[in-house]
Amino acid sequence: MFLFKDSLSRLLFVEIVIFFSLAFALNFKITGANHFSELASSFLRGELHFRNDYVDVDQLSFNSKKYWVLGPFPSVLLTPFVYVFSLLGLTFYQGYLQFFLTLLVFYLCFRLALILKYSKEDSLFFAFAFIFSSVYQVAALTPFSWYFAQAISVLALLFAMFEFFTKRRYLIIGIAMSILLATRTIAFLSVVFFVLTILIGKAQGKVKCRQILYIFGPVLVSLVLLFLYNYARFGDPMFNGYLKYAESLGFGFDGGFAGGLFNIKNIPGNFYNYFVSGLGVYKYKYDITLGGFKLTPFFLKVSPPGTSFFVVSPVFLYVFRSKLKSAIEKRLFITIFIMLFALLSFYWSGWLQLGPRYTLDFLPLLFILFLYSFKERKLSGFAKILILGSSVFNFGLYLTVYICYICYLAPICLGG
Repeated sequence: MFLFKDSLSRLLFVEIVIFFSLAFALNFKITGANHFSELASSFLRGELHFRNDYVDVDQLSFNSKKYWVLGPFPSVLLTPFVYVFSLLGLTFYQGYLQFFLTLLVFYLCFRLALILKYSKEDSLFFAFAFIFSSVYQVAALTPFSWYFAQAISVLALLFAMFEFFTKRRYLIIGIAMSILLATRTIAFLSVVFFVLTILIGKAQGKVKCRQILYIFGPVLVSLVLLFLYNYARFGDPMFNGYLKYAESLGFGFDGGFAGGLFNIKNIPGNFYNYFVSGLGVYKYKYDITLGGFKLTPFFLKVSPPGTSFFVVSPVFLYVFRSKLKSAIEKRLFITIFIMLFALLSFYWSGWLQLGPRYTLDFLPLLFILFLYSFKERKLSGFAKILILGSSVFNFGLYLTVYICYICYLAPICLGG
């Protein structure tokens, strides 16, 4: 407690304890949408499809078998845990690991802030902001498969950035990039930052070539394994099933998939969902009478498919203070722009979320830019209040979306 000298810091300590306790409880209680663990069980049986009696959302039916179209690395990571638990006759659910992934994300954010010369207390504020005062809160609290994959990709990219700011071993960074490729493809575009760093650097040509090879060597191995994985499942190394599954949903802002998964026609709709969409209002069905006045209780809730990034992550508005003077800031901006363009062109902006969770693909890079936005390397009191208040506000929104899935804590569902 010696770190927490003032009231805001002590309040931070209280919120850290409360929110991580919630994360622990929810990750170890919620067992639905356990696709990656189920697929890991299939791997142990020598199969690449789900068992016939496993029924869940977002499954692709192909040749009378059910497949998972997301990247396979999370299942590979889970396989040893699933195996050990199976020996004991138990099921290893994703949340058992996801909680600890979030702890590692918190630790890396803390260390990155320290590296950039922030105090320990400010670094804790930054780490807490990333986890609970941003779109990441859903991934911290809910171990559904989609969020589990994003927790892995966020951790991998944060680790790559940590390696960049410390020992800068490009082979290690390359391994992190290979994990992103096999987990969330758009997150892999973060490799642009490292490639630009090498190309613009002052090293000799041979050294640059070696560094590029260090990055893309593991990536090439990952790509080959993905091709083999696709071929074994569908008989085509270039077909991972995602487009076929997307077409079966019929979603998309342009009314179809004539332009494939990516189409610039999707940009206006996605931009609105990412950055403009506001909150909805839920009114209770029953009025109350107070002092002779009839009142209708109401509260704010998320409007599908989610509210603006800056509503659930308002502290990140500070990135607009960045002047992009340093080379690192410029490379971060270029990479984030490329990744955001890809996301905005994507056929869908996500579902069942507080804010645009696909932005987690570049949030670790935005976090670094966020750290650079404070010239004196010191958080203001207002920024700290914003971080603490936003986490509580986000959890209130979280309940309006996910309370049905945590009914053991509050056995009601909010309709409307």
